[in-house]
Amino acid sequence: MVIARSNKASDVRICSITRLLPPRFVLCWVSLLLVGEASSYSYFAIGSNMVVSTMTSLRNLTPISASAGILPGYQLAFDIPGSFIEPSAASVRKNKDAGNNVVHGVIYELSESDFARLGASEGVPFSYTWERCRVVPYIGDGACAGQTALQNGHAAVDAFVLTASPLLVRNSSNDIPPSRSYLNILRRGALYWEMDQEYQDMLARIQPGNVEGISGR
Repeated sequence: MVIARSNKASDVRICSITRLLPPRFVLCWVSLLLVGEASSYSYFAIGSNMVVSTMTSLRNLTPISASAGILPGYQLAFDIPGSFIEPSAASVRKNKDAGNNVVHGVIYELSESDFARLGASEGVPFSYTWERCRVVPYIGDGACAGQTALQNGHAAVDAFVLTASPLLVRNSSNDIPPSRSYLNILRRGALYWEMDQEYQDMLARIQPGNVEGISGR
């Protein structure tokens, strides 16, 4: 992968390359450049990708490792518009509110190629954009393992999480109620990974929209 540099010679090379590409591919390429280069990437999944089969069967990816984690300073959002079948998808957005400022999910370690394929399949940079974050891995498997790790100052890991893209066209800044089937995928993922009971209860209280949806998302 070619990496953007600050020196002028490199800038000229990048500009020369991008002029040869259609605008859509330029945006995808630049999005990957902003992430940087590494042999593997940590991705924090908070939506349907919490379910392993979504990653392996639907997206055809092979995670190197996976574990539950908790992301402080953010809240779960349903602000990615979809279709009449699946009205919305999940992302995270920053939130300083002490009563609603953690998101639980799954920390996947992905190869460079799988990370790039994941971004493409999620619509980066048109629907989502990558945001660097600091995620705290769970300690143990108790009913509040995530909060325990956070409160005990357990070491956080660098990861990338998907947030709403500034290129995304939305009719409103409000969340869009997800379909019942999409919401059930999140609940199933949280149950499988034995996420904190408080978070599972929160997911159970979310009211879906008036669309059944399709469970394969």
